[in-house]
Amino acid sequence: MGIKKILASALTAGMMLSFIPATAMADSTGWKEEDYGWRYYTSGTEYVKNAWKEIGGYWYYFYDDGYTLTNTWAMIDGKVYHFDAKGHMEKNKWVERGYLGLGYDANGKWLEDETKPGWGYVGSNGVAYSGWQKINGSWYFFGDSNDEGYYMEYGVMYAGMRWLKDGCYYFGENGKMRSNFWYKDDTGHWFYFDSNGKAVEGWKKINNKWYYFDPFGYYGSTMSTGVKADYDSEEWSVWAFENDGTLTTRTGWFYDYGEWYYVKGGGECCRSEWVKSNGKWYYFGVLGKMMKGQKNVVINGKAYDFDSNGVCTNPDSGRTVKGWLESYNDWYEEKGWVYADKNGKLYEDQWLTYGGSKYYFDYSGFMVAGEDEYRVNGRLYSFDKDGKSKDITGNKTGWSKINGYDVYIESDGKLVEGWKQINGKWYLFDEYNGAAARNGFYYWEGDTAYIFNEKCEMVTGWYQYEDQWFYAGKDGNLVADKWIKSGSSWYYVSPWYSAADYEHYVVDGYVYNFDSNGKCLNPDNPDNVIILWQD
Repeated sequence: MGIKKILASALTAGMMLSFIPATAMADSTGWKEEDYGWRYYTSGTEYVKNAWKEIGGYWYYFYDDGYTLTNTWAMIDGKVYHFDAKGHMEKNKWVERGYLGLGYDANGKWLEDETKPGWGYVGSNGVAYSGWQKINGSWYFFGDSNDEGYYMEYGVMYAGMRWLKDGCYYFGENGKMRSNFWYKDDTGHWFYFDSNGKAVEGWKKINNKWYYFDPFGYYGSTMSTGVKADYDSEEWSVWAFENDGTLTTRTGWFYDYGEWYYVKGGGECCRSEWVKSNGKWYYFGVLGKMMKGQKNVVINGKAYDFDSNGVCTNPDSGRTVKGWLESYNDWYEEKGWVYADKNGKLYEDQWLTYGGSKYYFDYSGFMVAGEDEYRVNGRLYSFDKDGKSKDITGNKTGWSKINGYDVYIESDGKLVEGWKQINGKWYLFDEYNGAAARNGFYYWEGDTAYIFNEKCEMVTGWYQYEDQWFYAGKDGNLVADKWIKSGSSWYYVSPWYSAADYEHYVVDGYVYNFDSNGKCLNPDNPDNVIILWQD
């Protein structure tokens, strides 16, 4: 097999001089120092190459040029080893490896401390540890992928805040996983790592105080301060937190980022509720903010006015809404129009025909306006800035073009949404505007992915989109991280679904060469040695 040398093509002179085996021999067999290091001859003209050999109780590995590896971290047949200055494969020890990597900052920049070494640990068989490992009672994580894009980190000890498959963890500069641990990142965000080492998401009681770690924040687990809505719950609420992140134990008025809120107890803020304070009435909207400086705010079918201090000026004389009224939409925090019949009943989730035009009012009672695409009862409409509607779907059925999208309209005039089989082909339609997925569009259902061609058909078999090739099974599931034999040729589809299409591509620790169409040029003899780091 050939050898892939990543970091250096030959050993340095200093490395050669440092290697002085005690078993060196002067005759025609055994150790012999030559131009680039040491070889081990089995006869006068033949030497060990591209192979392991145990000599004098030590294991060595010899390149295909016959020279032994020294002062080197190398991946051999998918596993990582370290060889010292004498070429000995090392065992049961920590070994320096490059610089100390500390993960990524908030802007995605890789952090590395070049004043401190990185580390790897080799076990009793000489193989470098990977994945989770417990050493002397402490948990560590070592890079565990020997595939393209990641193999250079295989066996490297993790430090800093790191995302793993099941969540975010923090490792000290010594590599030990931290638990029950607070951490403040470079942007000032706080995180808490639980007893299992994983960053907490959602609610957590710590030292008898409640905190909320926002699942939608940076890194998915930032500590909340000020006022925060927990949208991750079905019946969400608005909560108030002190500057140190603790859920407030105060009640009454609470100020945050220019807005007033009112805590009714247990840290929960009023929302869509009236509050009487010092003899004056205030109203707190759906987001918990005090209403202020607005007129004709419709609450339970009646219109109220609020001065700039939030005081309601007509708490006992809310006006019954009849006909059109410009009001304040506190969800979108903008003006909008409502309409009520002669009895004061607001139009909600229903149509109004007025002055020869049709208008639609959403579930909150506000007129829909300025929408190019808006779905109502399965049909698609557009609404101009004044709320006048246009039926985009019309009387069409079957395949049609709407706003440049391919859609499929059923006999009842409703747009198809989700999956549908038409004439033996499978299609996927957007649940909002009915647009069929097409032309390289990916769709995921859990861990399963699909791709669609220019005719909007779900792809099966090979498919080329732009300059990349993909392969889907008969059920449309895109293949990932798998070898495929097509005819007499082999192809490899990466974990990112596209086929490998360049030289020196690493799969399971072996180096393969692929042409631009993805055909593997050396499926039976990949390079099996990769130099990862030289000391």
